[in-house]
Amino acid sequence: MATPEYTLGVWDYVILVGLLLVSAAIGVFHALRGGKQKDSKEYFLGNRKMGAFPVSMSIIVSVMSAVTYIGTPAEVYRHGPMYWLMSVNKIVGAGLVTTCFLPVFYNLEITSVYEYIDMRFNKFVRYGVILADCSYTFIYMGIVMYTPALALSTVTGITLTGSILAIGLVCTFYTAIGGIKAVIWTDVLQALVMFSGLLIISIAVCMDIGGASEVWRRAEAGNRTDLLDFNIDPTLRYSFWTVMLGGTVSIVSSVGVKQSFVQRYNSCKSELHAKVAAWIGIVGIGVIVVIAVLTGLTMHAYYYGCDPLTTERVSRSDQLIPLLIVDLFHTVPGLPGLLIAGAFSASLSSVSSLVNALAAITGQDIVKTIWKDIPEARYTLVVKLLSAFYGLSAIGVAFIASKLGDIIQAVLSFGGIFSAPILGVFTLGLFCPRANSKGAFVGLLLGVAVGITLKVGSGYFPPSHAAPPLSVSECDVTTTANPLLAYSWTSTSNVTSAHNDVTNTVIPQTEPFPATKIFSVSFLHYNTIDWLVTVLVGLMVSYLTGATDPATIDPKLLSPVVLNVFSCCWPSKGGTKLKDTTIDAVKEERNTDMIIEEEHIKRV
Repeated sequence: MATPEYTLGVWDYVILVGLLLVSAAIGVFHALRGGKQKDSKEYFLGNRKMGAFPVSMSIIVSVMSAVTYIGTPAEVYRHGPMYWLMSVNKIVGAGLVTTCFLPVFYNLEITSVYEYIDMRFNKFVRYGVILADCSYTFIYMGIVMYTPALALSTVTGITLTGSILAIGLVCTFYTAIGGIKAVIWTDVLQALVMFSGLLIISIAVCMDIGGASEVWRRAEAGNRTDLLDFNIDPTLRYSFWTVMLGGTVSIVSSVGVKQSFVQRYNSCKSELHAKVAAWIGIVGIGVIVVIAVLTGLTMHAYYYGCDPLTTERVSRSDQLIPLLIVDLFHTVPGLPGLLIAGAFSASLSSVSSLVNALAAITGQDIVKTIWKDIPEARYTLVVKLLSAFYGLSAIGVAFIASKLGDIIQAVLSFGGIFSAPILGVFTLGLFCPRANSKGAFVGLLLGVAVGITLKVGSGYFPPSHAAPPLSVSECDVTTTANPLLAYSWTSTSNVTSAHNDVTNTVIPQTEPFPATKIFSVSFLHYNTIDWLVTVLVGLMVSYLTGATDPATIDPKLLSPVVLNVFSCCWPSKGGTKLKDTTIDAVKEERNTDMIIEEEHIKRV
């Protein structure tokens, strides 16, 4: 690990510690103000009284973890700006979630989204889905806690252990005592810190190097201006089809059926507020992706001609954003602390959401199934203890997360392995009335197995497409305002001439067996493949083992799209059509909710 080039000043630490103290204070406030959180509905759903704005901000920040704040600019720096397409699929994802998924979960008034799996299938499928989700959640928590800790300790002198403990302990404290209200309102605070951080960095670089036009000129010179690629090659890291297929499955599996997001939708005061929050939140995620991509381009422009990775100023691309903060603002008291607080905020927001979600899952899906008559006050105490346990466990996972590679690829590939099959199970339940529990369970198992196989195989048969080159031609001149941080580059075998001064990873070109090409697909396609495997296998096994009679399914367990379009073809008991008997009742119930909501708005 490189020796730190800069140590935070007094004002930097004041701002950093201040953010942690305010986050903890919000938890104390809601623990005391919210009836001391005496019941689980208040703790997990805020008594379903949250407004659209704070929930939408919480949705944005929950996704905007260290993966976005640190990982996305680093990904753009290394591989170019085509990652911006991940913002487009957020619009598609928002439409799918608010139309097909959210209405079902909200109207069922469930605390854990996996209660739905039990209603639609059985407990075996429910526990299988919980196991898959918890596996990914712990991996994700480890990544988002470890990444900023490693980056900050490398370039600022904050110890790795201290950084992880600060994030983990504060997050555990305000989540455990404050519940979902503390998580949501703390997320609003942290959103402001992160938004301002990315914007300040981008604007400062543009001012330093001569404007946005110079950023784009350097991007062109570095072969980083490809914004669209309609090549159907599935092994390309990013293309239009890769992002729109795999990326859309990824975003829907995250914000559509994941406990931490469904819990937020269900905390809203009405279905209308929940839909508004989902639209603002999910599209807002896309806006943040664009800002992060622009930050990556400006970072490339700033280090154009003297790549810190090649010159070994940092050892991993995930350390580039903290290095850029140091290089730009080391002379401005407090500003590095504010921007580094953005990295801490990114981890706090994500881990707090996941800790609260894991407590909800364990409490509702395990504790209440074992101890059905548990008193409400005691149950609330149990889930608070569970929140504390999961928060402390996340600290332990963070110390073993260093073996997972670049964070964008790690998060999206592991999401494909675990989250895409989970989405497949929900797809079977919501859209396939004839799917049964055997099909859902086997589909889930094979989906996860295929994902693990692809991940392991990719280590032996990686894609052959190399990243755009990184230049070291100007490393003999000072590239920052601080002469102590300048790097004097001397010629090596990697630099062949004044005009051929780039370094790149060269992958040996050997002719693989045709069957091994499947392992070279983009990690985004893990989502596409695993989701398809789960759904198709689930349907086949369902029909082979005796498909479910649609008339036996409560229509509230089916997506509104299915109810409105296809249910006319399903006979119900007594020979009548399902559409004629139950859908109208469901619609009438939802219309009543809308009328009540409109009357409430008028009174306000």
